[in-house]
Amino acid sequence: MSSKKRETRKRIAEYLSQGMSRAEAFYRLQGGVFNDRNLATIIAATPSPDLFAENKWKVRLMHLVSSLQVLLGFFIGWQIGAPLGDGSAVLCSLLMALIPALMLWGFVRNSINAYNAYILVQLLQIPPQTTMLLDGGWETPAGWIGMAITLSLIAYAFVLRRLLFPSMGVFSARSSKDGEYVFA
Repeated sequence: MSSKKRETRKRIAEYLSQGMSRAEAFYRLQGGVFNDRNLATIIAATPSPDLFAENKWKVRLMHLVSSLQVLLGFFIGWQIGAPLGDGSAVLCSLLMALIPALMLWGFVRNSINAYNAYILVQLLQIPPQTTMLLDGGWETPAGWIGMAITLSLIAYAFVLRRLLFPSMGVFSARSSKDGEYVFA
């Protein structure tokens, strides 16, 4: 990333920390090194300390869920690697815990990309769970409980993402019908 782009990102953070509105920061920085769409997305994805403080317990719950997923990945990796040998158990454990650990790190840093990745990874778990249910998992409640937990985690992460980053659409800043960017 060029130094001008880094400077612009620093200015965005400074403007927002000084209490300037996102719309005003957008208009001040318009026409710089970023095109309007990218600038609006960067501004909308910049975390607001006020929103994180307001939703502190919800964010902490997300940290807890992610921490549990790191531990679960570690233990599942150990179970997979243990029959192969001690070195394999450690390697499998670390690999299985890597993605949840990266997401936890993103949640701690208040990154919208962590929420997007978390939702995507959880969505990718639905097809195998559905296949398991169709292949005879109807009789046991474990399949249904797993599907309910996955759907609940997707909904929770999506709602929390909307609360913390209200100016973001799916992958970029929200815009009106006129094409102008709307900041919350």
